[in-house]
Amino acid sequence: MPVISPSRLLKLLVVGMLGGVLLMTLGLLTYETLQTHQRVLVQQTQTQQEQLDDLRQQLDQEVTGLHDYLRYHQSQAESLLRDMAREQVDVAWETAMGIYRTAKGRLPDARIQELIVESLREVRFFQGRGYLFIDTLDGDCILLPTAPHLEGSSLWDNRDDTGFYIMRGLVDAVSNPQGRGFIRYRWYRPDQPQVMADKLAFARLFEPYDWLIGTGDYLYQIETDLKQTALERIEGLRLPAEGYIAVLDEAGRLLTSTSSPQDVGRLPEELDDLDQQQLVLSFIDKARNGGGFIEYNWYRPDHEGRHAKLARVQWVPETGWILVAGAYLDALEPVSTSPVGWWQALRQELPRLMLPLVVVGLITLLVALLYARWLGRLLAGYQQHIQQQQSRLQQLAELDNLTHLANRWLLGQKLMAAMDRAMANEMRLGLLVIDVDRFKNINDSLGHTLGDRVLQILALRLNSLLEENQLLARMGGDEFVLLVEGVQDNAQLLELAQRVLETIHQPVQIEYHQLVVTASIGIALYPDHGLNQETLFRHADTAMYQAKSEGRNRFCLYVRSLGQRVVDRLQLENDLRQALRLEQQLFLVYQPQWDLHSGQLIGCEVLLRWQHPRRGLISPAEFIPLAEETGLILPLGSWVLRTALAQARAWREQGLPSFTLAVNLSTAQLTADLPRQISALLRGYELPASLLELEVTETLLMTAPEEATQLLGELKKTGVRIALDDFGTGYSSLAYLSRLPLDVLKIDKSFVDGLPDRQDDVVITRLIIRMAAQLGITTLAEGVETEAQQQFLKAAGCHLMQGYLKAKPLQQQEMAALLLALKSDLS
Repeated sequence: MPVISPSRLLKLLVVGMLGGVLLMTLGLLTYETLQTHQRVLVQQTQTQQEQLDDLRQQLDQEVTGLHDYLRYHQSQAESLLRDMAREQVDVAWETAMGIYRTAKGRLPDARIQELIVESLREVRFFQGRGYLFIDTLDGDCILLPTAPHLEGSSLWDNRDDTGFYIMRGLVDAVSNPQGRGFIRYRWYRPDQPQVMADKLAFARLFEPYDWLIGTGDYLYQIETDLKQTALERIEGLRLPAEGYIAVLDEAGRLLTSTSSPQDVGRLPEELDDLDQQQLVLSFIDKARNGGGFIEYNWYRPDHEGRHAKLARVQWVPETGWILVAGAYLDALEPVSTSPVGWWQALRQELPRLMLPLVVVGLITLLVALLYARWLGRLLAGYQQHIQQQQSRLQQLAELDNLTHLANRWLLGQKLMAAMDRAMANEMRLGLLVIDVDRFKNINDSLGHTLGDRVLQILALRLNSLLEENQLLARMGGDEFVLLVEGVQDNAQLLELAQRVLETIHQPVQIEYHQLVVTASIGIALYPDHGLNQETLFRHADTAMYQAKSEGRNRFCLYVRSLGQRVVDRLQLENDLRQALRLEQQLFLVYQPQWDLHSGQLIGCEVLLRWQHPRRGLISPAEFIPLAEETGLILPLGSWVLRTALAQARAWREQGLPSFTLAVNLSTAQLTADLPRQISALLRGYELPASLLELEVTETLLMTAPEEATQLLGELKKTGVRIALDDFGTGYSSLAYLSRLPLDVLKIDKSFVDGLPDRQDDVVITRLIIRMAAQLGITTLAEGVETEAQQQFLKAAGCHLMQGYLKAKPLQQQEMAALLLALKSDLS
């Protein structure tokens, strides 16, 4: 006798109960079908009218809401200007107070005042037209960037075209217990120098020198900015039934339109299509007569011919605009006339017929129902338990345990299915391999627990970017993969990659640590770059490694030439490992550093060189990033330190003059154990700590500023000197400089190159030298190549220099000869 499973037994019982009822219902269904057909026809007509009424209501709501938005937006112009002006003045006041507090007692007041003025002179805002001014309470002009020839003169009697004394009004505005306030006055428009317009200004009292610091702007310019913002928002709006909103000014000039972008800016008489001219005039007439709806025929995007369209027209007096919200009637959801509609209506009538059928079959089915219910409960509990276990197993098999994203296995399944769909529909799909840059440094410095927290935060951020037909997965470690279906063009993927980079680059706050994380992204497309998963992943990885080799924090689209680059990169990595093992191809050169004022040699920067047996001399710019990425930077950096200190010991034993050795450190070397290692090396070579100068870059300040301050403090306790390399090219701030235990601030060559002719470089270089002087830090200029650069730096107060003007990087024998010559001169 065959064995029947519980699920099959339940099915047989249900079929038996329903069989008898089915025969009785067939006759009723035939009659009800005919009646339902007639009712469906009536309902279709009603549905079409309801759709049209709904569309009218939606268009009316959109226009009304947009009208309210524009009216509110324009009413906020003065309030917005007040907030922005107050914010800019408060920032300027804090800057001035910070300079005053830092320099008070160390510099004369005149010098402090000059530093404050120069620090605020170039500040711009309000889309470049805003600036800061400084006046005394007696009306004397201290700073006026737009008219510097008036600085030092009195503006006490300046009046506008209403007779209002502007300077006196500014003084009155700050003459209150709060020491700040607003004034309104009129002044000449930038675009019409003979006409005055309303202007709003905010000023704040700077008590140390009885100054007032202020700024302001014209109200009409803020209103213009708000209008432009509103237009940009309107351009992005989309309405039901493929609808959109067009905007005209009161003369009929088209300000924005999705269907006719080529006509934006044209008046009605300038339009090429006569029907379009008449349509615009009808919009204007409808708006002037209170607005309302207009039905007309117009071109529909991606369709041929003209199509029926309904538009709601509204006049907005606050902006002088005419809003036209339109939608295509034939884009509405069609009302079904197929037999499926009749069957759905028939199903709605079945409950009315069920009562007599239930009465007839109740006695027959009662026992079977009770028995089926008991079996059903037993089976349901059993199936629920199985489903729960299956769901748990599926989750463990398909999801990453740390981030709850898709794992490698699930991504493979989804990718295979997506490739099948893409092939069937002749579509393309994209694969983005996202690798977090230098994530090992985070794990090594902060621990794996906080590293896992960083990955969870990044997973949440990236998941928030996902759209339809996109899947995010974690492959393991610090690598994510983003699968994108339905790719129309490469620009779509490049734009998505840029959004991913910007999302990852936002600061990550974990406990007391604020981290700035970057990533490198490789992009490959199916079928362009591979017809199977393995090829597609390999090419995306290749593009990702190319992005890393170009400096990280960027994306790269795979091209066939990258395959050879990966091979070359792997070969170069193997060659570098061999060079480290043999220690015969690596050598050091020494860039002399000179005192700008005495001309004496005071030290040298130690630079690493690699003489490849086949390729010759390889640039550090090529192999140093590779070493950092592969972890070879640690043994490489250790070799440089040991070799440099051994050479310094040898020179001392030869009786050559002592000087400072500046050695560059990679971010990967900056671990908690570094101070102990440095102390051990100095003891081993019997060298004083003051002989060694360690150079760090601004990347350290960007990734972990608090940890950097603590680590550099520990290094400083060993007696070595600390230098900040390439200052001004990264993310350093005056606040961090004041907290770091720095001895030397190196001015980057990119600023020195423009001296003394390029004004921007002159201003930045002087500012760096002044800030360093106030903080008691020695400044060293890199890449000095001309006598004019040397003279400018010397006059600006820079202490030290290095560059080709005095000497190129020297090999060990050349450096020894230079030291021997200096020794002879001294004797």
